[in-house]
Amino acid sequence: MSFSNTIRNFNLGAFRLRRIALPAVILLTSLSCIAYSDVPTDKQIADAAAYYKANGKRNLDGIPDPRLIEVLKDISLGEMTIPQLRQFKAAGILAQLDGIQCEGILIHLSELAKGRDAMAAEAAVLTIEVAPRIQRNMSADLQAAVRRKRTEVVRQAINHPGLPELLNQKRGFEVFLHTYFQREELGKDLSILATLAKQVEKFDGAGNVRSLLVYYEVACEPNSPLTIAEKNRIAACTKRNLETALKDQTLPARERDYLNRQMDQILGAAANGKLINHLAPHIDFLWAAGPAGGEAVKDFSAFNGKVVVIDYWATWCVPCIHGFPRMRELQAKYKDANIVFLGITSPQGRMTFPYAKGGEPKPVRDISVSQEIELLKGWTKAMEMTWTVACSKQDCFNPDFGVRGIPHMAIIDAKGIVRYNSLEIEDPTLETKIQALLKETGK
Repeated sequence: MSFSNTIRNFNLGAFRLRRIALPAVILLTSLSCIAYSDVPTDKQIADAAAYYKANGKRNLDGIPDPRLIEVLKDISLGEMTIPQLRQFKAAGILAQLDGIQCEGILIHLSELAKGRDAMAAEAAVLTIEVAPRIQRNMSADLQAAVRRKRTEVVRQAINHPGLPELLNQKRGFEVFLHTYFQREELGKDLSILATLAKQVEKFDGAGNVRSLLVYYEVACEPNSPLTIAEKNRIAACTKRNLETALKDQTLPARERDYLNRQMDQILGAAANGKLINHLAPHIDFLWAAGPAGGEAVKDFSAFNGKVVVIDYWATWCVPCIHGFPRMRELQAKYKDANIVFLGITSPQGRMTFPYAKGGEPKPVRDISVSQEIELLKGWTKAMEMTWTVACSKQDCFNPDFGVRGIPHMAIIDAKGIVRYNSLEIEDPTLETKIQALLKETGK
């Protein structure tokens, strides 16, 4: 649903929204947390981190966790050492602090980051964790200001002279992750991407591979300013790290499945320059219905001689559903043209069915492929999907098409060649592309 599949699976506990305002009693407690002048003892920090990691409640609703106030009541946040702050980060405490608490830490970290060694670099990296974040109900101008500030903080961490030494010590790899969260600002920044590209060999596949995966996604996308040689080196390094991570026999099944999917993306046609201007990758259809559907539709060969506009989607994907009215319009407008509008989903083992008009979606879980296909038949009718819809054997996060988030669109010409990829339904040039390809068919 227009988000990275990598991030969808990432533990976002360290990236939750912080509060701006607090009830008066908690505000006073917060102020007291930064009023002490004594450096906390390592035992204080270790006990607090262990307690909160075991008993803390992640703030998801804007209500501070009273356990956090209890944990911090005797600790001067603005006097903590880098190793102590590292422990609080690992326990999830830094992500839960309010603005006043963070202010004291920010002042402290700004001084510690002035050096040129690994410890100073770690201070710069930790600054990202306590820097201002976009909050609910912020004005657009304020959101933009916060994004600029966060981008500046991330840049400073990436450009810190001590970062290479910190990475040698196997810490600080989260800076690679933040190129994704600030990808609008950093995704086209050659200097930033190239600086990190020089450091990718320091990954070892042991516990930090997810940060490398999201950097790979940003650095190796088609519009990235990095050279082909640099992209190939990053891709090769990412592949090696995935192979190393997958050798761990203790990996939970869910984590192994996730890493295998990422490997498929790296090995896919899109990532290796074999999608655009190449024959469309083979896809097996388990079921298809609609104007160009039916039992005879087993793969793309059923649409030979026609332009095919592909829209990858799933029943649980709200942005996908928001695009349905536009797909309906296109189907009606080009119903007599030499074109197929094709929505492709895949077995998910669950469905949001029915996606009620005027009601709440009702999830259906733990269903077989055959059950899901039967449900899809009614679902597509209920949602007035007037275009051709298919369920493919291959995942709708199709690695050959480089699908990391849905909805995701691609266009195949009448000769079966992929001409466009990574389009959006609201792309103002979509119809121009369609009409040009229809003109090529002469029909």
